[in-house]
Amino acid sequence: MKKILACSILLLFSIPILSQWVVYNTSSPTIFRCLSFPNASNGFAGGGDSTTGKAAIFYTADGGMNWAAATIVPQNIYNINGMTGINADSAYAVADSGRVLRKTTLNGSWDTVARAGKTNLRAIFFLNYDTGFVCGDNGALYKTINAGASWDTLNSGTTQTIRSIYFVNDTTGFFAGDGGIIKKTTDGGTIWTFLVNPYFGFFNARSISFINATNGFIAGASGKMIATTDGGATFSTAATGLTTAGLNAISFANPVGGIVVGDSGKIYRTDDGGAIWTDYGSGTVKVNLDAVYCVSSSIIFAAGGAGRILSTTSAALSASERTFSISFKAYPNPFSDRISLDVFAEQNSRIEVILLDLLGREMPLYSGDLPAGEQTLKFDLNELLLAQGVYFIRLRSEKSSSAVKLIKK
Repeated sequence: MKKILACSILLLFSIPILSQWVVYNTSSPTIFRCLSFPNASNGFAGGGDSTTGKAAIFYTADGGMNWAAATIVPQNIYNINGMTGINADSAYAVADSGRVLRKTTLNGSWDTVARAGKTNLRAIFFLNYDTGFVCGDNGALYKTINAGASWDTLNSGTTQTIRSIYFVNDTTGFFAGDGGIIKKTTDGGTIWTFLVNPYFGFFNARSISFINATNGFIAGASGKMIATTDGGATFSTAATGLTTAGLNAISFANPVGGIVVGDSGKIYRTDDGGAIWTDYGSGTVKVNLDAVYCVSSSIIFAAGGAGRILSTTSAALSASERTFSISFKAYPNPFSDRISLDVFAEQNSRIEVILLDLLGREMPLYSGDLPAGEQTLKFDLNELLLAQGVYFIRLRSEKSSSAVKLIKK
């Protein structure tokens, strides 16, 4: 039998999470566009001179405390646009004009391998030391199975710029780029299938990150983000209304904890698998951030313009997967001054119900015991004096956390 619980609202606001980003200034005019950390100690940052575009790569061997410029051979390489580290000694990078670089020792130089076409390359993904993919302008897409000694041209089926590529296993991968183009392969790159998404035609995708084979996110221009929970069969909008700044890079440390960075120093985090994104140090630097890399749930790096590399060891992103032993629906949506939650609990639980705005500010609505079965929670929100816009309501128990988006009219 459904029970109705009347709930009074305690007018308390939690303080937003305060980030502790450390900013390292390389004292160079580099615009960093990519990061890779094969382990917690050794990492690489790549980009190009803000005026000339001359390629630059920096490396660290002490977890980001110090960075040094690496040697690039030859000298006529421009704009490192993507990189991937295989281990502490081995890494690959892509640059303008089809150039692909490889290094084989931590402090060693970066040397060119065989060229992958002549267009600007934007992204790279290696499955292992020998097998990898690169992509770029005009739908350029190539694969190597011999550590870059040669490249096979793949049919991407598009002339749009491909800006990001990601494989979840040896055969299944995704690429995304300008115009909202998203494609998937299940045969190691031979055939690529077009995936429908809500922003196709007016969304420049910039970064892909998959949590597992079915759950993934794609971030891009104008603050747009989309998500899939079925391996790309369908996509839905995510982080709606979070920002209008371009979102340039996204990285997950585990199935629920992730970071996305963007223009004007924007940084956001999620601790529930992408249902809610909250500010995490936006404005620490005023430059565009084009790269982010989660080494672990507590060690995260970001990089961007003006030679800046950011790091934090205090993120403590959630690391446990959600188990939805409690389900609910919220209505009406859009709402005016009152909302109701129909909640079903598989067992007696202690829960918290929290309303959040787009800045991550929390407004506790209810905290108490919830009996097993179905019941309705009703809330009068008049005293909160909510402005019109997007909100999220989160229901959290000891074993689960879930959230839904609400519109205040």
